Amino acid sequence: MAYSWHRYLPLFGPILLAVLAGSFNLIPFWFLGSSEFLLGQLFVLLCLLLFGLRSALFACAISAAFIFYRWGHCWPSIVFFGEVFWLYYFCTCRAKRLFFIGVTYWLLIGIPVLAVIGMFIIKLPFLEVATALVKYFLNAAIVLSVIDLVSFFFIRQSWHQNSLSLFNILNNIVSLLVILVVLIITITLTNSHYSRVEYEVKSQLLDKAEDIAVKIDFYLDHYRRGVVLTAKAIEHGVPEEAALNTLMSQYPNLRSSIVSDNNAIVRVFNPISLKESLNNDAPSIADRDYYVFGKDKPDGFISNIFKGRGLGDVPIVGVSAPIVKNGVFQGVVEGSLVFGSLLQFRPHFFDKEGELIVLDASKQVVFSTLEKNYPILSQLTGLEVEQFNGNERAIMEQTIDGEQYYVQLEKSPVQGWYVATLFKRRFANLVAVGAGLESLLLAIAIIILISVFITQLCKWLVRPIHELTWQIDEFDPKSDAVSLPNNANSWLEVYNLQQQFNSMAAKLKSNFNQLEQVNTQNNILNQQLKNFNVELEFQVNEKTDELLNAVTVANKANQAKSQFLANMSHEIRTPLNGIIGLTDILLSDKTQQDEAHSHLKMIQQSANNLLIILNDILDFSKIEAGALKLDVQSVNVHQLIGRLSEVFKDTGLKQGVRFNSIMQENVPQTLLLDELRLSQVINNLLSNAGKFTTAGEINLQVHYSGSKLHITITDTGIGISPVQQTQLFKEFTQADISTTRNYGGTGLGLAICKRIIALMGGQLLLESEVGKGSCFSFEIPAKQTQASSEVLIKQGIPDLANFSVLLVEDNAINQLVIAKMLEVTGCQLTIANDGEHALQCLENLQPDLILMDCQMPKMDGFQCTARIRENSPKYGDVIIIAITANAFEDDKNKCINVGMNDFIAKPVDREQLYKCLVNWLGN
Repeated sequence: MAYSWHRYLPLFGPILLAVLAGSFNLIPFWFLGSSEFLLGQLFVLLCLLLFGLRSALFACAISAAFIFYRWGHCWPSIVFFGEVFWLYYFCTCRAKRLFFIGVTYWLLIGIPVLAVIGMFIIKLPFLEVATALVKYFLNAAIVLSVIDLVSFFFIRQSWHQNSLSLFNILNNIVSLLVILVVLIITITLTNSHYSRVEYEVKSQLLDKAEDIAVKIDFYLDHYRRGVVLTAKAIEHGVPEEAALNTLMSQYPNLRSSIVSDNNAIVRVFNPISLKESLNNDAPSIADRDYYVFGKDKPDGFISNIFKGRGLGDVPIVGVSAPIVKNGVFQGVVEGSLVFGSLLQFRPHFFDKEGELIVLDASKQVVFSTLEKNYPILSQLTGLEVEQFNGNERAIMEQTIDGEQYYVQLEKSPVQGWYVATLFKRRFANLVAVGAGLESLLLAIAIIILISVFITQLCKWLVRPIHELTWQIDEFDPKSDAVSLPNNANSWLEVYNLQQQFNSMAAKLKSNFNQLEQVNTQNNILNQQLKNFNVELEFQVNEKTDELLNAVTVANKANQAKSQFLANMSHEIRTPLNGIIGLTDILLSDKTQQDEAHSHLKMIQQSANNLLIILNDILDFSKIEAGALKLDVQSVNVHQLIGRLSEVFKDTGLKQGVRFNSIMQENVPQTLLLDELRLSQVINNLLSNAGKFTTAGEINLQVHYSGSKLHITITDTGIGISPVQQTQLFKEFTQADISTTRNYGGTGLGLAICKRIIALMGGQLLLESEVGKGSCFSFEIPAKQTQASSEVLIKQGIPDLANFSVLLVEDNAINQLVIAKMLEVTGCQLTIANDGEHALQCLENLQPDLILMDCQMPKMDGFQCTARIRENSPKYGDVIIIAITANAFEDDKNKCINVGMNDFIAKPVDREQLYKCLVNWLGN
């Protein structure tokens, strides 16, 4: 795994650093609110140190792509590429530190190139270019100092390729840390000051806008009341000319005033020059808002701004009120208001003038100090007015003549007029830049001053170490006199170290003499040890040869044992097949007398007991060899326990003993288990309980919890003493000699059960008391699963009248047994005595199925099957079922591998034979 990680690091490392570089360039680290730091170069230079030039150029290109995505251009990346080449040639190739060489690059190349790009290519204002240059220099200084610190503490490439003194290391590290801290603090303070300036501008703009909005409402309302009072005076009989003269004298910002009749014809003008400018006509004002809406507004009406007629046609706001005498409308009084006096509300900050724009309720410009861009009477759209709201920093998104503005928009609460106050962002930046330059100059002075003190501090710290080094170099433990000077002016730790060294020098002198004596003795002991090793090596080789011979003998013995068991199994199963098969056939004959039938049952039971003993011996042999494997499948637990209980009640229960099978409701229908081995364990435990219980009861209890199957078998038999329990689970061991004599058995059953349960992941437990009975219990892991669709049905005698079967068997008894079993099926049976005879029969016969014995004279079943499969065009694709007394798993696999279709072990069970025939030939 470690090898794979190092293998793929050069591939994925640069990609990761490149993505980090680009991502950091997207993070807005602002400087003076208008320029962003590009700290992604930190990861580009880290890539240069770790993976080399090509990887760094790749990371720089990815970083440039991210800058282009954010800004729409990536001109600064030209300088970043140059920095990579510069640092690679002057630093990484020569194992030099990056900071001072990198700063030199930015002063000589980077800053001038960026200045040219900003002034002549991007064409930014001078202030923005200057701010950006300071930002790029600070950005480079921070990145270079961080890279040098990271290189020292983690990479150590440039620091340790050349031997550096402690003085240089301390001086450089502390200086870099101070530079980094001072620069960060300076940037933070500068940005903080800029934020305060920006906040002050925004607050004052907003206060000014709110104040002007309130004053405009008051201003308009003041003139509205004056016009209303004039209309009231005329209603009460004051002459119209006198009323207008009074209005004009008391409200000086009214450019003119008029009185119209009820048909909207002007009949009185003030000043009279207004009438003269209209060529002495009596104009109609029926199209004017102040007439259309004002005649229905007894409290007065204020129109939006419009271009007046006469007296220069200047923009005016019409303020009107209706004249109503005795409930009859007589006309309107109107005063034309001009807004030149709003210039007094123009905002001022930092000795600089701001801008003011006033819009009426219909978003027409009423007053503007930016008349070039927002002329009076111009109609603004909703989007244009929305620009005056600015962004979250109150900066107007749209520039005016290339200038960015801080802006605040306020709507008057009464008349719904808009007041926008603006201030050039450049003025605020100048204030912030001035403070920033002061901070930067102060930071440079602090860095220079601290560097001087750091240099002196490092010299003071290192000087005692140099002196101690000299003392150690001059020390000779072989000299008779040991005298080292003490420098009490050293710092405490070094002074203590000198004292310790003096003490150590004296001890070294003493120990050096002892060491020479010990070396002499050591040489003698080494020679003795060498002689001993030679002798020991000879003995080890001798014992190794003996062990190898013993292992060889043991392996041969084990092979002999395995061969013996296989031969024993074959030789015993062959006669057992005859005994069990013939007794089974005779028992199926209903004409037998009761006594003969009973004797045959005894013979069959004895043969089955012998088969059980044989199987126990074979299972124990497999367990000892570690060859016993579990076949875990979906098992219907309820059917399995029911079947075992029925068999035990019929065959294993003594007269007068009760048997209870208790299945808890929480036991699932189907579990994942090895059905054969679980049946073997339960059968063995039930058999022992039935064997040793002559009165009382036997209980089989099954329950399920925690994904485990719990089985308990209790009896009221003879019980087992504590001493006997210690020997009970050992192979070939029973409670005592009398047990074997009275009850039989090999002593393998419980040993096999314990090993099988352990293989299943459980443990067999015993609780017993002499004279009261025993309780065997175990629990095994068993996961729930879906119910199997298979249903166990007792196989009857199949009808094989239309099929031919070839039996290949050399033993006459086995021929008789199997022939008798097949006789009732109605099949056409042909018998061959060996493999050669079988091939001769196949020359003239095409059977549907072959029952093939494996061990036969002349040609065995394996050779015969191989010949049939090799000549399938001649012999056909016939079904071959192995019938053999070799019951090991290896024997079954050998049969399948040679080409046989299925396997039946001897002694042949008639039901098993029928099931196999039905399975391959169909019912």
